[in-house]
Amino acid sequence: MNQDGVADSTDAMIILQYLAGNIKLGDALFTTETRAEADVNGDGSIDVLDAELILNMVVGNYTTLE
Repeated sequence: MNQDGVADSTDAMIILQYLAGNIKLGDALFTTETRAEADVNGDGSIDVLDAELILNMVVGNYTTLE
């Protein structure tokens, strides 16, 4: 999401900030290109579950997001 090549807590924060309305699609942190990446579980919507998946990977519950 933040284009550093690593899924981390910053990416989860960007999703949560988007959901809270603090950033909008098209902002520097949330471009149309990164929107597809934000839908981590591939269900067609960006929601708290996507952020949760990233955070679970960060703490070691998952080794990959796929």
